[in-house]
Amino acid sequence: MNSSHSPNLKKKFGQHLMISEEILGNIVSYVDIDRSTQVVEVGPGTGLLTDHLIPKSDALTCIEIDNEMVTYLENKYRSVSAVKIIKGDILQMEIDELTENRPYIVVANLPYNSGTKIVRHFLESSCKPEYMIVTLQKEVAYNLAALKGKQNLLSIAVGIYAAVEVLENIEPEHFSPPPKVDSSIVRLVTHENPLVPMDEIERLFRFARAGFSAKRKQLINSLPNQLGLPSKLITELLLSAGIDPKRRPETLTVLEWHTLTKNYGDNYDC
Repeated sequence: MNSSHSPNLKKKFGQHLMISEEILGNIVSYVDIDRSTQVVEVGPGTGLLTDHLIPKSDALTCIEIDNEMVTYLENKYRSVSAVKIIKGDILQMEIDELTENRPYIVVANLPYNSGTKIVRHFLESSCKPEYMIVTLQKEVAYNLAALKGKQNLLSIAVGIYAAVEVLENIEPEHFSPPPKVDSSIVRLVTHENPLVPMDEIERLFRFARAGFSAKRKQLINSLPNQLGLPSKLITELLLSAGIDPKRRPETLTVLEWHTLTKNYGDNYDC
C-alpha cells in the first residue's frame, strides 16, 4: 500500500485519529463476519482502522468527507481491491444506494460532532445495518445505552431500532490529537423489526418530549400540563399500560412509552 505524507486534521470535521494499535485491535475483535460481508467505515481518516479491517472483509467501503483525506486514501489503497473510497457526507447519502441493498455492518471511529446523527441516519434508513461497532464520546455512549434506568430522548430514538451495549472505554491519549473527553466502543445490534411501527413513532415522541420537558417530575404531574390533557385521563392511560403514575420519565422503556401512546391513539387520538 503506497501512501504519501499524512494530511492535516481539520477541527470542523471533529477529526481525532485512533492511533493505538491495541485499541484498534480491540475494535476489530468485536467484528464477527466472514470475508464476503460488506463493511461500511465512516470517516476512515488516514486508514489506521481500515488497515485492521482489510483482513476481515473483501468488501470494505470507506466514506470520507475531507478532500485531502480522500486523495491520501485513494493513493494508499490504489492496489487494494477490497477497499472502495467514496468522497462525501454520509448524512447526505441514501444508505440503500450506498450498500446496493445488500446486508452490511458498520465499523467506525465516528467524529464527535456528528456521531449520534450518523448512528441515527443508518438506523432510520430503509436499509439498516445488521450491527454497528463504533466509537463515540463516552457521555453519548452511556446516554445511548441508558444504563440503570436513565432513559432519555436519544436512547429512546435509538432503542426503537437497536439494542445498545457499551463494550469498553477509551482514554484520550489513544487518539491524535487527544480529545478533551473519554470515548467508548459501542455495539448496536439492529432489531429484526423496529419496536414501534413507523406510523406510531411521532405520537410516542409527543408523549416522551412532554415527559422529559420536566424529567424530574412524576409523570402524573408533567404529562397533563405538557400535553394539555386531563389528569384523570393520563392516570387511566398510565395504569392501563401498567405504569405507576408516580414514576419519572427516565425509568420508562421504549415498549412502555409505546404501550402508553398506543392506548391513547386507539381510544382518544382522532
